[in-house]
Amino acid sequence: MQRIKRKLTAALTAVLATTEAINNSENAGGVVFIPGDSSITSLAFYAAPTRTGTFLPLQEEVGDGTTWPCSRTVEAGKCYELPAAIYPAQFLKVVTNASDDVDFVFTS
Repeated sequence: MQRIKRKLTAALTAVLATTEAINNSENAGGVVFIPGDSSITSLAFYAAPTRTGTFLPLQEEVGDGTTWPCSRTVEAGKCYELPAAIYPAQFLKVVTNASDDVDFVFTS
């Protein structure tokens, strides 16, 4: 069975209000490509039930019921698997430490 793939280029910023909302409703996996010349070193994930809803920091379980904000440290010129905690969320925003366009490839 072939998985459906969807590529999306998104403008990410360090400000939640100006970061592009991503429709995550049909995604079950994916990766993010950090450009080789990017200054991005961190990704923080936020979720909302609608595109215009209130985006809240996404929490992920790290063991024994403890939760932490869902975030990742990244480097330029690398591709990273997206965390499993994001897939139940209907809409996502990914806030970074620096503004840049990144490519996502999602599978469903």
